[in-house]
Order: sequence, then C-alpha cells, then structure tokens
Amino acid sequence: MRLKLSTILVCLILIVFPFALIAQEIQFAIISDTHVGAKDSVYLSLLRSIKEDGIGKIIHTGDVINSPGNTYEWKRFLAAQGPQQTIHLAPGNHDITDKESFEVYLRFFPKPYYSLSEGDTLFILLNTELPGEESSIGGKQLLWLEGEL
Repeated sequence: MRLKLSTILVCLILIVFPFALIAQEIQFAIISDTHVGAKDSVYLSLLRSIKEDGIGKIIHTGDVINSPGNTYEWKRFLAAQGPQQTIHLAPGNHDITDKESFEVYLRFFPKPYYSLSEGDTLFILLNTELPGEESSIGGKQLLWLEGEL
C-alpha cells in the first residue's frame, strides 16, 4: 500500500511540478461602479489603495463615470490613473446610453470590445451598451467573441 501511495505521489509531482514552473503570477484589480463625477465617488481612495498594493493593471467592469458622454468626467478618470497603471474597460450604462455618449467613449477607448492576454490568462471585455444592441451581445461582437473563443 505504501509503495502504491508513494508511486502515485511521485507521479503527481512529476505531472504538476512542470506546470507550476511555467505558471505566471498576474496581479490585477477588478473594480466597478466608480461613478467618477458623483459627489460620493470613492474612486480616488480606491485607486490609492490599489497603487499601494503595487497593482498596475485594472479591469473596470463599467459605470466608470456618472454622466454618460461627459468628456470632463472621462478626462478626470484617466488623469487619476497615472502612467504606472493600465486600465481595461468593459463599459456600463453610466458610460454609454446612446450614439452620442458612445462616440465620446470611443474618443478615450477606441475599441468597444476586445481581449488581451497576460501570461496564461485571456481576458475578454465585452460591451452590453452598444447603441441598438443594449443589454445583449450580438451582431459583429458575437461573431468576434465566437472567433476569440
């Protein structure tokens, strides 16, 4: 019984250990609903905490700003980031509500949906706020997503 258990343990180590050597640690923060521009937004203190933890990559899942299409709020949000942090965004309904706010969004984020790879991790950022396709993933975005997967 001991020999069998030892053999199984050695086999597991030989199988798992090589993967542990090539695995990469990725540090990132996932945030949402920062509502930059709202009186009660705590984004700057949250960002300070993320910086103190040494995290350089932020994935934001939407509702970045408080007033859709507000250029000042977008500029304020991006200025707070600083050069040491990278932001990736899947917009929410406070970011895009119509064609005009979508056009403003595209000035700051030229891809309405995209993916990125970091080590052995694939991040896919979708957009449920595309004008005419609200609350869904369809059309060109769905075709793109199928290709990515």
